[in-house]
Amino acid sequence: MGAFFCAAAGGLMATAQIGPIAKDFNVGNTIIFFGGSTLAAALIIDSVANGTVRPLFGWMSDLIGREYTMAIAFGLGVGACRFLGTLGTAPWAFVLFAALDLPDLGPVPPTCTDAFGPQFAPVRPGLLQHYSDF
Repeated sequence: MGAFFCAAAGGLMATAQIGPIAKDFNVGNTIIFFGGSTLAAALIIDSVANGTVRPLFGWMSDLIGREYTMAIAFGLGVGACRFLGTLGTAPWAFVLFAALDLPDLGPVPPTCTDAFGPQFAPVRPGLLQHYSDF
């Protein structure tokens, strides 16, 4: 359960701080994609990546187990954070590594189901994500 908390907390902190990070790197208002700013592109692509990694990591965790899935998610998240910190001053790198940091949130649904049971399994991760947005 501790690994679940660390994975969810890391992903949520990265998601919540993407705006201040873009401001610190002076890439937030740079026009990058069809007249959209780097920050807007990063937020859109982050949402798509978030919706993609959840079923992917759910399938992976059923296939290879929760612990191995968390290890993979942590590894990807650590690498993305490292590259975001070193290469994130370039707008395209910022968008790419901000999106790659989201695998930390991938193991949330299967681990939540393991902890609280399969009843209303699709509802709980949505509630967790909704309340973490505040």
